[in-house]
Amino acid sequence: MSDFSKMMIGNIVKNTGTRLGAVIPGEQIPGIDSLNEWIKWLSYKPSFEQEKITSISLKTVTDLTVDDLETLLQYKKEEKMTLLFKKYKSNECTADEFMEVYNYMSNSITDLMLRKLTRSELEAANMELSKFNDFDTEKLDEKVKTAKNEEDYNALSMIDSYVVHMLAIKKVRIKSKGYQKSLTAELRRNNAMHYKNLLK
Repeated sequence: MSDFSKMMIGNIVKNTGTRLGAVIPGEQIPGIDSLNEWIKWLSYKPSFEQEKITSISLKTVTDLTVDDLETLLQYKKEEKMTLLFKKYKSNECTADEFMEVYNYMSNSITDLMLRKLTRSELEAANMELSKFNDFDTEKLDEKVKTAKNEEDYNALSMIDSYVVHMLAIKKVRIKSKGYQKSLTAELRRNNAMHYKNLLK
């Protein structure tokens, strides 16, 4: 999104106090509440992450590496954004806070998920994902629906939350392919009719 568009949205929010959830950027996936996703994954602190932060906090300032500082900054940023996302959800954001949430959602939540999961968790998730193929859309739909209700989504494990997210993306791609196929078939029919008319 251009800087001009962001400026316009910022002005609307400041002047009207509008909660512009419909224009939030980023990965908007049908069947998935992106706000709930962000809150769940930002607030999730896996044990390996906590151990790393504890280890870094025990170092003296002179012993800190660039990677240590980047890890701490990222950790603090996620803590801050968790609070802001919750404020946004309850419609308690200031205009500036709204824009901070808005800009942050331009990031990839999939990248956040991958950063929070261990290798073994990703392997388990990929194993689960392999059970779903492009043709069994009913089974796929049933799984994605587990994220529709906020309470049910929050009860999902982090592995299942990731699986549902990836399946929702898969569902969109399948529908898009189906639309493209039907559009191509329609164009071919139209071209055939046009050709027949030329021969008359």
